[in-house]
Amino acid sequence: MSSPTSADVLERERPIAIEGLGDLQYPAWYRPISDESFAQHDPYAIGEEHWWCANRSRLAWKVVADGDALRIERLVGPSLDELPIAASQRASLARLFPVAIHKLPKGWMFAAQDERGASSVWWISADGAAAKFVSAQHVIGFVVLQDGLVAVIGSSYGMHQEGQLVRFSQSSDGEWTSQIIADIGQVPRAIHKIDERRLLIVTPQELIEISETGAMRTLHFGSWVALAPNSIATHPGGTIHIGMRHGIVRLVPSDIGYSETWLVPERCDESLEHCSCRP
Repeated sequence: MSSPTSADVLERERPIAIEGLGDLQYPAWYRPISDESFAQHDPYAIGEEHWWCANRSRLAWKVVADGDALRIERLVGPSLDELPIAASQRASLARLFPVAIHKLPKGWMFAAQDERGASSVWWISADGAAAKFVSAQHVIGFVVLQDGLVAVIGSSYGMHQEGQLVRFSQSSDGEWTSQIIADIGQVPRAIHKIDERRLLIVTPQELIEISETGAMRTLHFGSWVALAPNSIATHPGGTIHIGMRHGIVRLVPSDIGYSETWLVPERCDESLEHCSCRP
């Protein structure tokens, strides 16, 4: 993904004042949720007081591209209620906690964990009458590219991390299989489709661009360990937002990469003595 020049960014993202954000200046397309005001901060260094407080935060924010605007929402996980599961199948899936759900032309792909933390991927037919186990992979998210359905999977064991980009394919008899496209080497936390051939993936330390053939390049290094990045939103001017626990990362393209700032709710008391950022 090519980055625009600084002049392009300034022209496309000329700031205006937004009501409720005090003296902060944001582009016209920036639309925070109505009941929150965000303060702009430099990124917190791992281990500093504010970082520890952010790590304990009870709030998590999801970012969504809404046309040319950005929508910020409190993070709410997927629900089984989103799936048209027939009564005959609901009992067998009732103990699963959804992680990712993706609608396809002839059904749904559904990733979950059970109460013991065991991961699974399921295919649900369009009418909800059939639920078929696909694999025991830990899927973080699905997207559809030009060549079909892909997903990021990953897990961590102590200090060991692993993550892959995989392609799911369905045979003529309805059976699903997966094939590894690329080894990410870290646990992916969110996936975002750039176009029919490229994705953005965020990990606890990096923002990565990856192609459908597995070619990867790191766009930015971050300090998001333990802050659980969960979503990515892009803007035509090149700005990228990442939703996570406690706040939002804002990456603005420059001649030398990206400049990073964080947006944190103004009502959060980030001292270790109080460390209050309640829903």
